[in-house]
Amino acid sequence: MNFILLKNLDNIYKSILPLSISLCLSLTAVAQKTEIDTLVKKFDRHRKNSLQEKLYVHLDRSYYLTGEILWFKVYNVDGTFHRLIEVSKVAYVEILSAENHPVLRAKVALSNGCGDGSIFLPASISSGNYQVRAYTNWMKNFEPEVYFRSSITILNTFKEPDAPTTTDERYDAQFFPEGGNLVSGLKSRVAFRVTNSQGVGIEFKGEVFDENRNVVASFSPHKFGIGNFYFIPSVNQTYTAVITDAHGSTSKYKLPIANEEGYVMSIRDTLESQIAITVQSSGRANQTAIPFVYVIANTRQMISVAEAKVIQSGKALFLINKKDLGDGISQLTLFDDKLQPVAERLYFNLPEKKLELKVQTDQLLYRTRKKVKLEIASENNFHKPESANISIAITRNDSLSTIDHNNIQTYLLFTSELKGRIESPEYYFQVLDNEALDNLLLTHGWRRFSWKSIMEGKKSIASYIPEYRGHMITGRIIDELGNPITGVSTYLSIPGKNIQLYSSKSNEHGGIQFETNYFFGPKKIIAQAEPGKINSYRIEMNDPFSEKFATYPLPLYHSKPEQEKQILERSVAMQTQDIYQSKKLNNFSNSTFDSLSFYGKADETYVLSDYTRFPTMEDVLREYVPGVLVRKRKDNFYFRVPDNVNRTIFKDNPLVLLDGLPVFDLNKIMAFDPTKIRKLEVMRRKYYLGYSSFSGIVSYTTYRGDLGGFELDPQSVSLDYEGLQQRREFYSPKYETKKQIDGRIPDQRSLLYWNPSITTDKNDKYQIEFYTSDMDGDFEIVVEGITKGGLAGSARSSFKVSK
Repeated sequence: MNFILLKNLDNIYKSILPLSISLCLSLTAVAQKTEIDTLVKKFDRHRKNSLQEKLYVHLDRSYYLTGEILWFKVYNVDGTFHRLIEVSKVAYVEILSAENHPVLRAKVALSNGCGDGSIFLPASISSGNYQVRAYTNWMKNFEPEVYFRSSITILNTFKEPDAPTTTDERYDAQFFPEGGNLVSGLKSRVAFRVTNSQGVGIEFKGEVFDENRNVVASFSPHKFGIGNFYFIPSVNQTYTAVITDAHGSTSKYKLPIANEEGYVMSIRDTLESQIAITVQSSGRANQTAIPFVYVIANTRQMISVAEAKVIQSGKALFLINKKDLGDGISQLTLFDDKLQPVAERLYFNLPEKKLELKVQTDQLLYRTRKKVKLEIASENNFHKPESANISIAITRNDSLSTIDHNNIQTYLLFTSELKGRIESPEYYFQVLDNEALDNLLLTHGWRRFSWKSIMEGKKSIASYIPEYRGHMITGRIIDELGNPITGVSTYLSIPGKNIQLYSSKSNEHGGIQFETNYFFGPKKIIAQAEPGKINSYRIEMNDPFSEKFATYPLPLYHSKPEQEKQILERSVAMQTQDIYQSKKLNNFSNSTFDSLSFYGKADETYVLSDYTRFPTMEDVLREYVPGVLVRKRKDNFYFRVPDNVNRTIFKDNPLVLLDGLPVFDLNKIMAFDPTKIRKLEVMRRKYYLGYSSFSGIVSYTTYRGDLGGFELDPQSVSLDYEGLQQRREFYSPKYETKKQIDGRIPDQRSLLYWNPSITTDKNDKYQIEFYTSDMDGDFEIVVEGITKGGLAGSARSSFKVSK
C-alpha cells in the first residue's frame, strides 16, 4: 500500500511539474513583457525629446573651375519621417579642403524647410578635391558625422596645380566583429575594410594567424576593399591579420581581443520576406535560470520590432518580417536579461515607397539658341497626390567629374545613416549585390545616440539652440582676469540706414546671444555693455561655424591627358562669360525685409535738411525738436522725453542711438557734427528691448548709415561680419526675336538652367522653358525633390545640342 501511495505521489508530481514550469514561464514572460514595454516607452520618450534635423544639399554639378559659381539647394527634414521642417531658419554651408580647412563659407536663410544659395569660386583656390558640408546650429549638438557631406572637384586653370603629396603605401585596415565583439569559443563573422591614404578600397589577399603562426582564416575583399570572414577565436590568443597588396607588399594588423564570455549576433536573409537573427551566448548568460534576450529594431528612432526569446543550448533565433521594418537602414540591438545592450547590427530595407519623378523634353536634339520645353511629372502610388518641392539643374555633360555622388533618396535613407565616406554609394542602389551591401553595413554602421542616456532617462543639455527666428550671434563677456561677468545687459548694433539693435543679458557663464532678423550681406557689428554696471570688461564673439570635423578622406586630384581639351574649352567659356556677362552673373535680389527700424514707426520724424541748419546739436534740439527736452547739469547733458501715453515727462534719459548704436554718454552725441545727420526720430513712449526698458527713444541717422566717424567706446568690440547670404539671381537669357538670336555677344553657358524653387501643381506636373546657349554637346538634366509626406526622389535625363 505504501508502494502504491508513493507511486501515485510520483505520478502527481510528474503531472504538476510541467504545469509549474509552464506557469513559471508564463509569469516570467509577463514580467519580461513589462520590462520590454518599459524600454520601448523610454526609447519613444527619448525620441520625442531629441529632435533630429537632417540636411541634404543638391549641387548643380560636381566639377567646377575657379571663376565659376557653385549653386545649391538645401533641404531640411526631420530625421525620422524626412518631412520638411521649419525649426531652423539658417543653414551653414562650407567648402572644406582635404585637411578639413574651411575654404569658403556661407550662411543661408531657410524658409518652409528649404533654402538656396550660391558660392563664387575665386582664383585663390588650388586645384583639388574638396568636401561640401552643411548643418544647422542645432545639429552642432551632435557629432559632425550627422552633417551633410559631399565631394566636389575644383580646378584652377590660372595657376599650376600643387605638386602631388607623396604618400607611403601604408593602408588603413579596420576589422569589425559582427554585433560588436568577438567571444571565445563562438563562431564569429568579422568584416574588414582596407583603404589607401585617399580612402579608396584596394585589392589584396589576407590571412589571419594565431600566436603559433597557424592560419585560422583567409580572406579577400568582395568590393571596394570590403569583405568578411569567419573563425572561432579563443580568449587566450592574439590574432594578427597579414595582407598582401597587388605589388606584393605585406602589412600586419591586430584583430580585436576576444572576450571570455558574452554574445554574438548575426543576421542573414532566410526568405524573401524574412530575416533571421541568430544569437549565440557563452559564460554567465547560459547559467541564468531562464536566460531571456531581447531584440529591438528601430528605423530612424522609430521602434518597429520588440521581441524576447529564451536562449536554449546557448542559442536563440529571431525571425523578423522585412515589412515590419521601416524603409532604409534599421538598427537591430540585442539586450541581455538585465536589459543591457550587448550587440548591434544594421540592416537595409529597400524602400517600396518613393517619389517617382519623370523628366521629358519636347525634343531630343536642339540647335543653339533655341527654346527647350521641359515637363517634370511626379507620381506617387502609395498616397494621395502630394505637391513636391523640387530643384533642377541642366548642365553640359563634359565627363570631367570622377567623384561618386548621392541623390536625395540615397542620402536620406542610406548614406546619412552610415559613418565615413562611402565609396560609390550609387552602386548599392543600381546593382543587386546583397553581399556588398551587407559588408558595407558591417563596416560603416554606427548610431546617433547612446543607449545609456535612454536607459537612464536623462535629457541631454543642448549647448546650441535652434535658430527658429533668424541668425543668432553669440559671445561672452569677461573681466580682466578672464572670469565670466553675469547679469549684465549688452547690446549688439548693426549700423546702417535700417536701424537694427538687439539686447542680451549675460548668463552665469558670461554668455550672451543676439537673435537677429533680416541681417543679410556683409556689415559691421558693434557689441558693448551698458555702462555703470561694470568698470572694465572684454567681449569675445563666437564663430558661428562648427569647429568639429569628421574623418572624410578625399582622393587626390589627378588631371587626365584626355581631359585637357574639355578643360580648355570650359575655361575659355568661363572667361568669356565673365567678360561679357559679369554684371548679370552678379545680380542679387533685394532681401525681403521691413524697412522700418526695430522700434517701428516713430512718433516724430525730422529730416534736418528741411530746417535751418544750426552749428550745434544743442541748437537743433532746442529750436525745432519739441519731443526732446535738453537739460544740463554740471557740464553734463540730460534728455527728457514727454510720455504721450501717461501725459507726463519721463524722469530718466531715453535710449539715444546713432545709426542704431546706443550712445550712453550724451555729451558725445551733443558734440557730434549735426551736418552729418540726415534724420532724427523720437519715440515718446516706454520701449522694451529684451530685459531692458527705456524712457523713450531718440534716434539719429547719418547720411551713409556708417556712424559718420563717431568715436566708439574703447571697450566695445567692432567686427566685420557676414550676415545671411543675399540671393544671387540665376542668369538665363531669352532668344525670342531674330535680333536676339543673331546677337553678337557670345553665350558660353555650360549651366543652361538652375531652379531651386519648383513646386509641382495639383496634377503633379510642372513645365519650364529655357534656351540653349552657343555650346553644343550632350546636356544632362538632374531633378531632385521631396513631398510633404517625406517621400524623396530624383530623375536624370539628357538631350543634345548641335550647331
